[in-house]
Amino acid sequence: MPILKKHTKSKLNTVRKFSRNLLLMSMFSLPMIGQATTPEPVGGEFTINIPSEYPVANPTITRLENGNRLVSWADNADSMFGMHSLNAQLYTPDGFKSGSISQLSAANKGGKVVALDGGGFLTVSIQEEPKLEFVIQKFDNNANPIGTEQRFDIFNGQYNDVAAPHRYYRLSQLPNNKVAVAFVSYSQNPEKNIFTSIIDANENITIESTQLVASSVNDHTGLQIKTLQDGNYAILWTSKEHSIAKSHVQSFNNQGIPVSNAITVDYINVLLDGEYPGTLAATNDGFLVVLPSQTGPIAYSYTSDGQLKGSKIEVYLSEFETIEQNLATTTLKDGRIIITFMTNKGLQAQALNQDGTKNGDVFTISASMVDMQSLVFPSIDELANGYLFVTWVYTHNVSRGYVNDVRGQLLKVDTQLVNGVTATLPTRSIFVGNTFEIPLSIEGTNIYGVDTVLSMNGTQVAQFSDGLYGEFLPSYERLTIPVNVTGERWESALSLKSPYKAKTGKGHYGTASLIANNPGTVTVTVQSQFTDENGQYIYQSQDNYTVTVLESVLISGSVASLAPDGDFSNFTITINGEIVKINPDGSFSVQAGIGEATLTFSAPGYLSKEQSITLSPNQANVDLGEIDLVAGDSNGNDKIDIGDLTKLLGAYRTTSTDPNYSIGVDFNRDNKVDLQDLTLLGKNFGKQAQ
Repeated sequence: MPILKKHTKSKLNTVRKFSRNLLLMSMFSLPMIGQATTPEPVGGEFTINIPSEYPVANPTITRLENGNRLVSWADNADSMFGMHSLNAQLYTPDGFKSGSISQLSAANKGGKVVALDGGGFLTVSIQEEPKLEFVIQKFDNNANPIGTEQRFDIFNGQYNDVAAPHRYYRLSQLPNNKVAVAFVSYSQNPEKNIFTSIIDANENITIESTQLVASSVNDHTGLQIKTLQDGNYAILWTSKEHSIAKSHVQSFNNQGIPVSNAITVDYINVLLDGEYPGTLAATNDGFLVVLPSQTGPIAYSYTSDGQLKGSKIEVYLSEFETIEQNLATTTLKDGRIIITFMTNKGLQAQALNQDGTKNGDVFTISASMVDMQSLVFPSIDELANGYLFVTWVYTHNVSRGYVNDVRGQLLKVDTQLVNGVTATLPTRSIFVGNTFEIPLSIEGTNIYGVDTVLSMNGTQVAQFSDGLYGEFLPSYERLTIPVNVTGERWESALSLKSPYKAKTGKGHYGTASLIANNPGTVTVTVQSQFTDENGQYIYQSQDNYTVTVLESVLISGSVASLAPDGDFSNFTITINGEIVKINPDGSFSVQAGIGEATLTFSAPGYLSKEQSITLSPNQANVDLGEIDLVAGDSNGNDKIDIGDLTKLLGAYRTTSTDPNYSIGVDFNRDNKVDLQDLTLLGKNFGKQAQ
């Protein structure tokens, strides 16, 4: 994916925005702001993995740049959740399964997942022998590996740490394609130390820095890490003194330099076993630390620089103890924080406002589990237009044995409007010469006037070419300043007029058109401000988006000879997993970026074919000519055998007007199944797809 985005903090209101193309599962009416409704399950629980007698652990939902969610989990883990394979399943932005389960790492390699700004994701694991190394593998949006794994010396001789427990490290995505890592390692003493590293995951992966966070911590030290809305991140860990476990938290900037001092969180009545420190949630101006206690989950709110805000927050008051392995959080687009925990009614959750007050009642995610001591390792994320996606581990007894599922559940949550303008960027690669658009969507409450300016730092890579308004503020109700377009700027301003009233809702504000001039990157800055009907500013923001324009090579060819009848409706051509359009005459052409391009060809009656091409800078266009496929595969299993012969015999001597005719065995497409088709099958009998 060519689109990178970073976000800066608004003076009046900070909203973390993501570029999404979202297909809505269904339409629900929007409640009035402040009318909190309890999230309700949508459909039943579903199983994500292939149920296993072996332990599974730590299912994690990762939000990819294209809006898809990747659910990854440790499979065949040992009893301490150490060495394991890493499996994953993709889901669409609206919660539908996409494709099949992928194995991201082999057994005994493990790993954790972090998304990349430009699309795809990384897996990162820690290798202990012969030295401590990060093992990093890139993947595309379809969970296909890109290149081979890379290894990086973590310390470069700076520390004498010799081992790192595999379950004691965490990753978090930072702006500008950086990744924060927090991990625990053993020194030669042996003592345990906590470190944080910054990985630069741009074109050439590098380890920018590794900093010591805390030294001489005790055994079973667990970690959590969370990226904050200002681009910094926080690390939460435990220590143990005289059998008393305590949680500590510290925030860092995107270079791994401390922003706050290490803070010891109030531990009175807190129940920690030392291995799991609780969890973190991002707030508008800092973070929330959520801990288990003797009376249910509690929380403390801090600013990004570590200042405590207010007093203890009782998330859910219970007569039962809670377990930190069952805590998970997510911060919704509208600022509400969802916190999960186990009760005697199952896996439940509570929404909090930014000030720590409760938003609505506690709600149930799954009532399948009533054992409050179960370790379910939940993960939770917000999907399209007010849906929650929750995953967890469900262990149940089947035929006198235990089966371990990774379960999932969708829930509908009321959507509260948040003032803002969001730019939706192209999901496909942008090549030199392309014209592309940036639609601007708007939402908010009591909006009367809008001023939005898009600008870029130079026109060498791309430039604005045109623009138009949408109808969020209807044309017959507004005063309009025409869109002003120069190469570097796209300027717009609208205001309602009397007697029309301010607007509440969401819609299309406008669209900017651009032309890609040369390979490279350019930052597009979106500055927006809203006024109410009294002319008072109610929203101001600035968001930066990075657009990458790629050099390309035109690849062309034709499949006309494979279908003399001109019917290409069941033909499929892909390049790097994306569908290529076939023209009515059977020709095709597609732009491809520099590097490895993999094309696949499939058509009824033929073995599929895969062809890889390495494209170099300044290379001439590539003409593949007529594509030649091997005929004889009537049932589409990519091999020509007795099954294909059986199918041909069932249609032999038929024509296209006969009920037994099958185009799948009419290999030469002459509308009849005869000796010529039998000869083609015989010639290729026993062959398989490349």
